[in-house]
Amino acid sequence: MERKVKMGLSAMMIVAITFTILGVTFLPIGIIAGLGLMQVDGSFSVFVIMFAGLGSIFLALGILFLVLEVKKRNRCNRLLAEGYYIYAEVLDVNQNFNIQYGNHGHPYVVICGHTDETGTLHIFKSRNIRQYPGNNLIGQQVRVYLDRNDYNNYKNYYVDIDEILNGCESNYILCGHSHIQQRMERDGKVIINPGAVGVALHSNSGNAEFMIMTSDKNEWTHEFLSVNYDKESTIRELHESGLYEKTPYWCQITEHLIKTGEVSHGTVLMEAYRLCEAELSECKWYDIPDKYWEMALNNLF
Repeated sequence: MERKVKMGLSAMMIVAITFTILGVTFLPIGIIAGLGLMQVDGSFSVFVIMFAGLGSIFLALGILFLVLEVKKRNRCNRLLAEGYYIYAEVLDVNQNFNIQYGNHGHPYVVICGHTDETGTLHIFKSRNIRQYPGNNLIGQQVRVYLDRNDYNNYKNYYVDIDEILNGCESNYILCGHSHIQQRMERDGKVIINPGAVGVALHSNSGNAEFMIMTSDKNEWTHEFLSVNYDKESTIRELHESGLYEKTPYWCQITEHLIKTGEVSHGTVLMEAYRLCEAELSECKWYDIPDKYWEMALNNLF
């Protein structure tokens, strides 16, 4: 059976779906309203022109982005079918803050590198992975498929991350990192995140979260738990620790998370980065001026 690539949900696909939905919503409204007005007095209104026009633009852009995404997937399927690949070493696992899967947070991207015969390092990025794949991937070798007829073009590639993701023999995988309590199944494997005792994300009013697993020798079962605790005492200790003087904005995010269980540090970081880049044209995520942190907090809180 021929393998097909798994592309995940890309930013382009999200935009394409959103624009298409807006288009198929606005355009019929404009057309129906226009036909109704023509039957009444034979005229069009600004309302009709606006809805029909916006609907047409959204629909056209949505279809365009869908076509581009389909072409990208077909290209990756062709690379996989042709079977020409090189090996690259997994260098890191990063979150993609450009996408957020509802309450499930940001997906992850596996970063890998290959050094060619000239000593040049080429960096490749995998598709978006919904669940944190684990730092144990770092250092492993992964296949990167290239165009057989243009194998020196390192921009046209597909990272076959599923080969090493499916390499785990266990039926149960426990993970953390995201601070989000959840259970999911992938390729017959159960993946469970117990959440976080400290600063749990999307928890019930910032409650501490954990999990108890039990076994009857044949199968494992889990129980998610969410427990209230003395949050005010924790926040008071945070203020007394002196951290507020060194990292005031980071501590404000932590305090907000403790109280509400919402808005992660990464979300605020990316908003501060976006504001900084929009004004300065160039910005480094690890050196964002304080004023953009303050603006980001005001926007999100």
